[in-house]
Amino acid sequence: MTLNRRQAIMLAAFGALAPVWWTWSVSQLIYGIYVVAGRPERPSWVFAWGSIFLPSFALGLLAGVAVLGMSRSQPLKGWLVFFAFLLVGLVVVALLVGSWSVLTSSLASPGNLTFFVGSLLVPFYAGLKFRRANPPLQGTRDKAARP
Repeated sequence: MTLNRRQAIMLAAFGALAPVWWTWSVSQLIYGIYVVAGRPERPSWVFAWGSIFLPSFALGLLAGVAVLGMSRSQPLKGWLVFFAFLLVGLVVVALLVGSWSVLTSSLASPGNLTFFVGSLLVPFYAGLKFRRANPPLQGTRDKAARP
């Protein structure tokens, strides 16, 4: 099975717009955690890192669920389309801002890397589950190679 054109377009749009919605969503979640925690003047490093990584990872998992919903037949291929167009979206943002440092800082940010890993986990797990449920036929590769 392959991704059809509609699925690929939806994944491309979702990925290309990701720098906009993921940045806004994560910043809102981080601020919400800060407010709920009582706006500490000197937060501990555990709180600071947890308030960055947990929202990023949670949003990544939600993005992974959305990618899986759009590409159920090929979840890993769907994630690759999503991620490729996410990179395209980052390049467009860098061009609009006029600085390539936006691109490099986005790819090097630990919070963003946590988002990327979270977004990959759901499609990766679904792909493994699909392969276990539908193993390839035994011996088909050997027979095809013979003249």
